[in-house]
Amino acid sequence: ILICVSNGGLTEPSSVTVGGASCTLVIQGLYTHGQIWGISLDTGTSADIIKYGPGGMFGGICVYALYGASTSTHDTFAVGNSNPVSGNITIPANGAALGLNNSATDAAGWETTWVGLTKQSDLEVSTNVALSTATLTPAIEQTDLAVTATIGVATPSWQDGCCASWGLA
Repeated sequence: ILICVSNGGLTEPSSVTVGGASCTLVIQGLYTHGQIWGISLDTGTSADIIKYGPGGMFGGICVYALYGASTSTHDTFAVGNSNPVSGNITIPANGAALGLNNSATDAAGWETTWVGLTKQSDLEVSTNVALSTATLTPAIEQTDLAVTATIGVATPSWQDGCCASWGLA
């Protein structure tokens, strides 16, 4: 299970659990610490997902099931306060990549446009605070694939992002 966590402030969640079991931090952005967490589960179809952190913290989550994945990432990148969020990722043949964009604006326009990955979600976590995710499962290896996430306003209040890839069995 992969959990993308948006952070509505400048302090990151300290842990995430699924059904009471601790997740592992996969990667986090370098400014507001939008994060991807993961946990390997053998059984179960539903469980409470809880994120823990400093008081007053708010945000959102987006959850993915990734079947047959390696227990470690193949490649990652993380960026800080920039628009667009961009980096390069290598995805193994028949593997998978998951990207996260965590952003805030002072005006409408938080929707994210992705290049390199296919957008899966655009969630307004609170007024003008957003979490966007994108994925790709290529049949052939993608070496140093350029990934870009751009929010729909010229000057965001803040933005960061991260991306990870895995080999699949």
